[in-house]
Amino acid sequence: MGNPFKYLRGTKNKLKCNLLQFDGNAKPNPGNMSCGIIIMTPKKGEYRTPLFEYGYYKKGRYDNNESEFYALFKGLEHALENDIYNLVVEGDSMFVIESILENKELRKPYKDYIEKIQEYISIFDTIAFRHIKRELNDEADYLARISNVYEKNFETRYFESN
Repeated sequence: MGNPFKYLRGTKNKLKCNLLQFDGNAKPNPGNMSCGIIIMTPKKGEYRTPLFEYGYYKKGRYDNNESEFYALFKGLEHALENDIYNLVVEGDSMFVIESILENKELRKPYKDYIEKIQEYISIFDTIAFRHIKRELNDEADYLARISNVYEKNFETRYFESN
């Protein structure tokens, strides 16, 4: 089915954790950065329901990897701001996922993102990561592309019905 999650903290079953998917890009590379983040509920039956969607756009000279790190950082930040402490994370950037899981020593600006991300990771009760194929990350990719097209940030909040 795919790569298993690798837990950095906790052992809560992945189906009982919220899901964060993130994606980032730079147009051109390097260029302006855009990111997409989606946070979903734990699985209910076969499905997860979106809770939050975010898009970020920043003008400047950023590369694709930096935009991916920024997307992950902002996704973790939003999860914590919304009192989500059990999280599984999926992204299509092998470089970012491996950098987090293997605690790689990286050059700036990546090093700064890793340090911030590690701080956030220490707050979660359960957190796990896995790399997914690009086609399985289409919602986060779409959010990043929309943010880029309109050159602005946005937020969408969904609320579960009882």
